Amino acid sequence: MTDPGAYLHRQPEPHRRALGELRTAIFTTAPDCVETMRRGVPAFLLDGKQLVSIGAARRHVSLYAMYGETLARLADRLAGLDVSNTVVRFDPTRPIPLDVVTDVVSSRADEIRNPTRDRGGAARTSPDRTLSGRSSER
Repeated sequence: MTDPGAYLHRQPEPHRRALGELRTAIFTTAPDCVETMRRGVPAFLLDGKQLVSIGAARRHVSLYAMYGETLARLADRLAGLDVSNTVVRFDPTRPIPLDVVTDVVSSRADEIRNPTRDRGGAARTSPDRTLSGRSSER
């Protein structure tokens, strides 16, 4: 599948509604991002780099932050949610905490646009990678 809209359309309710909420929050937070399909799910690119992705499973919808340190940095903010190293999972039958989505997207955008510093202002030791796997630093 190559069309993010078709991906959302084929999801059952309430997953379709929840994914739509995630998608709207992503575009609201990062209006200049570009939506595409990657690894079978809708992906959002910022300056050619993976910002976040969204997807659906049987019992949840997911917000993927596959790169960077965002989820680790926001661990306190994400407490009580179903989180792993790279994904936040939401129950589609419950309201999506859009403020959390906004925080994740904003943090990833900052990582992409300011790759040479960590969130404390110090130089980063591991640069963000482009989708090709190459370092974004030259």
